Amino acid sequence: MTFNSAVFFAFLAAFLPPYYALASRSWRAAKLWLLAGGIVFYGWFNPAYLGLVFLSTTIDFVCVRVMSARDFELAGVTSARPRTTADDRARRVALVVSVLSNLTVLATFKYYNFFAGNVALALRALGADVSAPTLRLILPIGISFYSFEAISYAVDAYKKRTTVARSYLDLLLFITFFPHLVAGPIVRARDFLPQLETRRQVTAPRIVQGIQWIVVGYFFKIGVADNLSSSVEHVFSAPHLASTTEAWLATTYFSVQIFCDFAGYTLIARGLAELMGFALTPNFDYPYLARGFSDFWKRWHISLSSWLRDYVYIPLGGNRGGRLNTYRNLMITMLVGGLWHGAAWTFVVWGGLHGIYLIVEHAFRAWKQGQRTAITNAEDGPGSAQTGRLRELAHILFTVVLVAIAWVFFRAATVADASALLRAMFWPPSLRVTAPAKAMLKDGVWLLPIAAYYVTGYVRERHLNEGALRSMPPSWRTGVALGALAFVTLVCREVSDAFIYFQF
Repeated sequence: MTFNSAVFFAFLAAFLPPYYALASRSWRAAKLWLLAGGIVFYGWFNPAYLGLVFLSTTIDFVCVRVMSARDFELAGVTSARPRTTADDRARRVALVVSVLSNLTVLATFKYYNFFAGNVALALRALGADVSAPTLRLILPIGISFYSFEAISYAVDAYKKRTTVARSYLDLLLFITFFPHLVAGPIVRARDFLPQLETRRQVTAPRIVQGIQWIVVGYFFKIGVADNLSSSVEHVFSAPHLASTTEAWLATTYFSVQIFCDFAGYTLIARGLAELMGFALTPNFDYPYLARGFSDFWKRWHISLSSWLRDYVYIPLGGNRGGRLNTYRNLMITMLVGGLWHGAAWTFVVWGGLHGIYLIVEHAFRAWKQGQRTAITNAEDGPGSAQTGRLRELAHILFTVVLVAIAWVFFRAATVADASALLRAMFWPPSLRVTAPAKAMLKDGVWLLPIAAYYVTGYVRERHLNEGALRSMPPSWRTGVALGALAFVTLVCREVSDAFIYFQF
């Protein structure tokens, strides 16, 4: 069941009225209905994999209870014994069991065949006659998302950085809350569990906000991403035949497609949560306005980048221990981020490229540090503001182009396919500037609304033309604009594909 399917709309129509009725009478009954909704939603893909969700949640619930047992005792006993070495050892064992169980399930279903196959290939290259057994397993949808949520819950509980679930029901709801269950955002327990403790208030402003996000999200997905997908597929399915023009157009289209596909999903998820009185964290903040690659990862897939920062980069040492250690930690973190997306060398290269981008950026900043005062003084005087803005726009364009180059590996089926497309884009003997197919040119019209979206974002961020922003249309005009977006989405829709991030 996907957000862009008729089955989902029928499910939502059947789910919401009873939820509102139950929430007004009994919050526990409403939570049970939420749980039932999550089970039906996820079970629609493959009921067998519900067992993995329940297994993971049960292990995490027991382990976190072990970690927090002493805290519960202190809360209920006026004169309690001090914490002992045995208590600390039990907490550490519980943490290891929780984290390893989640990583084991994730590794078995998502990475076993990739690593086993590559190890066997390496051994054969060394002369050993070995073959790796393969597991014929279907990758459970959303496993990367809910596994990372479970790991962050266990680690935060161990470090006392989160509210501990009051009941098994609450923890199961945290994992199975269907708006974020299969494609994020990666929700932290400390943000979500407190919302389960009290009855959610579904107010008119929340409903209006939710509907706005949902309409824009569907426009991003069905109106833009799906209409660009055919041109992207046309080029990436046969990269050796692509001309230079087609290669650049397809790369640009995919850069927009993946943003609209994933940001669209996130907006729909946040909108659905608002309709039920919950708040999910934002996952995108105009990523193609990033001034550099550190800035890009503060704007793109924010829930993943912050997760990698908190549970990989900082535990590795972060920026402590000198530049070389910082560069090593950046590269490891981005390689983990690449592998999180999929068990393929294309994702490893994609993550490695972003690691290189970040390392070069950090090194350049360190080199530039001593010249900053001179540059600042040189920019003082007439025209400096305009020069600074042009430099900023150039910085944004530079970042977007290099991010787009990395997207080639993300989208390509193999590293060889990605290399063929990059040769068509950059390698002089392969350059062929020809007119692309008319259908591919027509698809370019879908870049216009996204360009307008980013221009508006740039104006807001730089506080340009603030008077125009203050005179934005009143609510009835906003309603008309949303209605127009919904109309365009329905009229111009192609065959709607599954969301790209469902495969992760």
